[in-house]
Amino acid sequence: MWNKQDLEAKLKYLDELFKNTRNKKKKSEILVDKITILKMLELLKGRRITLYNDPLLFLKKLSLKRDTKKCENYESLEFFHVLVDLKYSFELCKNLALIPYIDLKDTRPLSSEEECINEVVDFARKINDPELGNAILSVINDKDHLYLSTGYKDSELSKYKAVNFELTTFKESYIMSPPKSSILLHEVVHTIDNKINGYNISSYPYSGEVPATALEIYKDTLEGNMDALINLLTLAKKTIIIACKQNPNYFSLTETAKLEFQDVKNRTRDIIERFLTVKSYLISAVFAKKMIDNEKEGLKEYKELLKTKFPKDSIPDYSKWGITNEVIIDYSKNLINYFSEYQKDKEKGGKSI
Repeated sequence: MWNKQDLEAKLKYLDELFKNTRNKKKKSEILVDKITILKMLELLKGRRITLYNDPLLFLKKLSLKRDTKKCENYESLEFFHVLVDLKYSFELCKNLALIPYIDLKDTRPLSSEEECINEVVDFARKINDPELGNAILSVINDKDHLYLSTGYKDSELSKYKAVNFELTTFKESYIMSPPKSSILLHEVVHTIDNKINGYNISSYPYSGEVPATALEIYKDTLEGNMDALINLLTLAKKTIIIACKQNPNYFSLTETAKLEFQDVKNRTRDIIERFLTVKSYLISAVFAKKMIDNEKEGLKEYKELLKTKFPKDSIPDYSKWGITNEVIIDYSKNLINYFSEYQKDKEKGGKSI
């Protein structure tokens, strides 16, 4: 459980630091950390945080100008190359949406907090890489930075299964996750990522999901279940449906046609994020398969990926690990075929697809 007293002490420290700081960029970082801690304290109390009943509303108003500038910067610096990636991500999403599968709800009961943590600890001890295993154990053993909960009342968090709160000033991450070991492991990897690559570093949208989801899929597959893969297929279908509802001709473009910048700006950010997330999750599956097929080499490449931060001004290139666009497209069409051999029978605890 998060340490409430420690969070309150950090908040008090940030109040003083904010008063004595003149640098505008630093003041913005402090402000974001203050908002994050206040939100975490509210979540510990079990309070619902909404747009109309938000104790942080005043602070959010103060940061509105900064957030607006950040949004404008995102559009001007990133969207021109994201256009190409968006069309490619749509094709991947479409291929995944066409894969037939049985969308079964996971009926297994959630673990207790102790069982969930022990499962991650067991995985860390069994993984055939001491450096990675010790990194996982270092995060999972820091109980003051873990909060396992079965649900979120916060309307902003409810669409996520788990959340990783970053405090840039203190270079620390706080995890909120349901008591499900694979999801908790996903958030643990985000914390390791922050420790390796630094906090509050701009990177290509959703590229940070690749190492976190890869280890989640790897763990799931070794245990004979397909939760993460089914989530990917479901997300792909939902994304296509939502996009087409908003615009039936969402990507009815010829091969030589160009996506207009203004046209993409007019699309909702949510849909753009969904397409890029689907692509990142799919690449994660390729990395997971590499680890399963050749554990030693796969883990070596995975650690290289974990230590790589892709700049926000160019599309990530995974070809150094043999993951080209052609390979990713192939997986978008044959994902289930490549993982079916690792399934357990449903009676043995696996999931049918």
